[in-house]
Amino acid sequence: MNQIALLFFFLLFSTRVAHGQNTLSPETKSQLESLNELRATSMRAESDKERIEANNMFKSKLKNLIASNHKFPFDSIKNFGLTHSPNKAFSFYTWNIITDDYEYTYFNWVRFKNGDLLELVDQSKDAIDPPFETYSYKKWYGALYYEIIPIKDKKEGLYYVLLGWDGNGSESTKKVIDVMYFDEKYDEWRFGKKVFYVPFQDNYRIIMEYSAEVTMSLKYHKKRKQIVFDHLVPASVGMEGIYEYYVPDMSFDALEYRKDQWYFIQNVDVRGEQTMENYTYPIVNTPSPSGTK
Repeated sequence: MNQIALLFFFLLFSTRVAHGQNTLSPETKSQLESLNELRATSMRAESDKERIEANNMFKSKLKNLIASNHKFPFDSIKNFGLTHSPNKAFSFYTWNIITDDYEYTYFNWVRFKNGDLLELVDQSKDAIDPPFETYSYKKWYGALYYEIIPIKDKKEGLYYVLLGWDGNGSESTKKVIDVMYFDEKYDEWRFGKKVFYVPFQDNYRIIMEYSAEVTMSLKYHKKRKQIVFDHLVPASVGMEGIYEYYVPDMSFDALEYRKDQWYFIQNVDVRGEQTMENYTYPIVNTPSPSGTK
């Protein structure tokens, strides 16, 4: 189920398909074909060993192209995510691979406006208590980011709220609200920050886990300054705290940005706005306060 969800998820990154491929140079066409072949192998090869080898080659070729040719049609790479920050400060080039036992590993090259490249290294498997920890880019809590929200406030300065997807495993899926910022003290980019208000005042990030059999919506409503998401509940009595049995209950909650913090709001009314871009795909998953881990 989750592999199907992953394929569908990549379709939501953008309306990517044809990037004027008929006008590409022979060299660019060849490079694109090579990347797509390696990406396909990294997803569908029979063994973990073959998938990892193909992924290593894909990662290396991708890095060289990002560093040397920012006009390359990266949005024509299949099953691959390209997300730009609205203020044009950086772009995420992101993808993942899945092992035979449904372990997800995420990869992300960050290209900054000045051309610098930063590799985010997924160390999710070693995370002890992800909602309540801050991480270096070298020990990143991996996810496929599909939306970047720049925030500039008096207290925290400039930071970026990231909305992401984590396949997690065969039984459950996760949606992630993370925070990326540059830490002057450590002189590096870090992830996780206390910018949320009650009941998430102790969270560095918010992680919402739900059944792999359903979809959840998590989207930013720019005009309202709200991150809107499905309210999750146990599918039946006695399943409280067992998040692979959590499902949306057709109501929505939100985090609203005001007075330099994100405030939790229950039962947001989104009627009449389902035709808006933020609600085109009902794939938003966010837990109730009891389901933040």
